[in-house]
Amino acid sequence: IGSFISRMEKRLMEPPPTGLGIPVITLLLEGGSDAINEVRDNLNEGQPCVIIEGSGRAADILGYAYRNAVKNKTTGSYSIPTNHQKKVEALVMEHYSDRLMGPDGEQKKTKILSWIEECIRFGDLITIYDIRTEKDLDKKILSALLKGDLNIKQQMYLAMIWDRVDIAEERFFLNQKVSWDESEVDDIMTQALLMQRTNFIEVLTLNGFSFSRYLTVERLRLLYNEGASQHRHLTEQIESLVGPCPYIHLRHIHKLLKYVMKSHRLSQYQNDRPNYNGVDTVDKNNLARFENPFMELYIWSVLCFKEKLLDFFWTKSDQPLVTVIVGASIYSALIKLYTNQQLKVKKVNNLMDKYIGVANKLTKIAYEKDREKAIDLVYVRFNRFGERSLINLGYIGNLRAFIANEVCQEYVNQSWRRGISKLSVRTAFTAIFIPPLVFTS
Repeated sequence: IGSFISRMEKRLMEPPPTGLGIPVITLLLEGGSDAINEVRDNLNEGQPCVIIEGSGRAADILGYAYRNAVKNKTTGSYSIPTNHQKKVEALVMEHYSDRLMGPDGEQKKTKILSWIEECIRFGDLITIYDIRTEKDLDKKILSALLKGDLNIKQQMYLAMIWDRVDIAEERFFLNQKVSWDESEVDDIMTQALLMQRTNFIEVLTLNGFSFSRYLTVERLRLLYNEGASQHRHLTEQIESLVGPCPYIHLRHIHKLLKYVMKSHRLSQYQNDRPNYNGVDTVDKNNLARFENPFMELYIWSVLCFKEKLLDFFWTKSDQPLVTVIVGASIYSALIKLYTNQQLKVKKVNNLMDKYIGVANKLTKIAYEKDREKAIDLVYVRFNRFGERSLINLGYIGNLRAFIANEVCQEYVNQSWRRGISKLSVRTAFTAIFIPPLVFTS
């Protein structure tokens, strides 16, 4: 059985196509002398080991040997100093006295001591967790995995799976010796977005990552397709509103936004379409970037249901108010598409209400600081959405709670007063006392 397990672990660790490329560690909890031999074999295969010190026997012996080992700066291997070898031998005798009795006891002891020395030679693959004083075993296991034969991208991916940004900071961002390749960092960011690891996204951003450089048409297209594989409803929504969609292009998203917002114009989306009749329209547009990448990623987060990313992107957007209004309008339209899914409808409703609330708070803050500028804010027209103002977008999205806020109502009142003031006295008198005449020529 032991031989089978060793072969299986080796196959798991091997990179594709011969293996699965899954990192494996040895976790030593207590254990007899055979456990020391197994740890030795695994370390020889490059498999990291976490020793649970304080659990007894093999774990305590290897723990003591490792803590007192010294590293040879030339060879990089570890060894047990002479003054500690006697203590290791005493521990072996104490824990395995029953196995060391008889005529071949000395030979067995020598073999166990040689196994221990071989284990300690691979000190760089060993991690100690003291069960008596430490509490964060997860961190120790992940730290051990990162000691394996993994490149930076694989190590970061593991840290993201465990959602341990503290280890990523400690090992990569604070380590001046680590050099980053731009394409590797882009791949790491893509995984962080898909896994909704906001802590990793923030750390990457703080360390100089640029979304303006990162977000191209090609990459946003990739994000939509990867996101749709995790959130199948997006493809269903596109197909119900736009038509068959075996692979998402930004033109599909453009049509979806056009359905929701009644108008949508952005060349990066409109030009990214399937390659029909051998005409290469995609490649020319692949490297095009976006003026406001945070808004594009916010819309992506809304459509792919990446709710943990929403707050990060709208707060970074150059146009936070229009960003949340567009998001709330999309949610308003999506509610109609989630038929027979009460839990999903409830969640979408809550998100819509949340971002209407954000929009109302932003307009209120602006109104308290400068009344006239706040009113102008809801009047600003956006070329991308058919030259419509915020209040128009709120009306299209059926965002009644937004339209009913103080700033929007003040804007409506001013518009009404301006309209009345432009009427002549005769026209105003006719409209009030003889309204049918207004409709005659």
